[in-house]
Amino acid sequence: MKKNDLKISIVISDFYPELSELLLESCINRLIENGINKKLISNYKVSGAFEIPGVVSQISKHHSPDAIITLGVVIKGETPHFDFISGACADSISLLTIQNDFPITFGVLTTNTYKQALKRAQEKGLGIADTTLLSIDTYKKIKST
Repeated sequence: MKKNDLKISIVISDFYPELSELLLESCINRLIENGINKKLISNYKVSGAFEIPGVVSQISKHHSPDAIITLGVVIKGETPHFDFISGACADSISLLTIQNDFPITFGVLTTNTYKQALKRAQEKGLGIADTTLLSIDTYKKIKST
């Protein structure tokens, strides 16, 4: 399968809209730069990081993507909420990754401050696109040997 035939789904938390837009835009642009057809990239917005795994699960049941990218931002506050949300999100995505036959990549930023997240958002979007494309190639290599 050629790169322009790959179907990629993106699930993004929109809790911090400005940061989400940076993540999403940089990720999609990097995918397109690498030959992915924009028409085959699907975006699904959720309200927060906790909701990401549920949508990933639904996509994996009802669609046939070549990969799913998860994007979002969780910023540490003054309560343990950060730990619960970021841990639950990461653990659930990790579990979904090993239950499916295609890559599910983790592009959820966890930072101490909004400023840190703003500084890292664009780079994270680029990096997770690269990670996803490499993972797709690796999965295909494993399946073909």
